[in-house]
Amino acid sequence: MKHTPGPWQVASSMCPYRVIAAVEEPFGVVVVCDTANNAKTRTPENAANANLIAAAPEMYEALKAILDTCLSPDYEGAPSDAAVKLMVAALAKAEGRHA
Repeated sequence: MKHTPGPWQVASSMCPYRVIAAVEEPFGVVVVCDTANNAKTRTPENAANANLIAAAPEMYEALKAILDTCLSPDYEGAPSDAAVKLMVAALAKAEGRHA
């Protein structure tokens, strides 16, 4: 399973806190999600949720890069087992599988 390619952005002018991605589709935009569906739900919490969701593709790629570095035979640091377990679990969740 593959997610909609990033970058994603918050397009609050279209709908309260809509997260969109520009793609090469007929309309050029894919709605990733709406975190609010009317003016009453336009809250700071929904804004924060939209920003977090919009950052997901970049955070996913960053986490993969960090884990790859930590598990590389050339890496001279020592990541904790707990940190590695957290990274593996987060990536598994993002990829729709169980760690």
